Amino acid sequence: MSLEADLTTTTQYVSEVRRVIAQQLVRIAKLADVGCSTFDAQENLQAFRSTLTVLEGHERHLRDVKRRAAAA
Repeated sequence: MSLEADLTTTTQYVSEVRRVIAQQLVRIAKLADVGCSTFDAQENLQAFRSTLTVLEGHERHLRDVKRRAAAA
């Protein structure tokens, strides 16, 4: 895969995980509203947030590599 393709794919994954996090926050609020435990949903949210952190770091790295390659 090319650098550009990797960056495009990673950016798409970042967007998707952000969407999943937003959905999970809504899910947690709905569970809390009806008095259900949110423990598992919050655990999943933490996993999604950790994944986002990793993907954002990878995206920054790829952007940096692209920027350095363009400057060379």
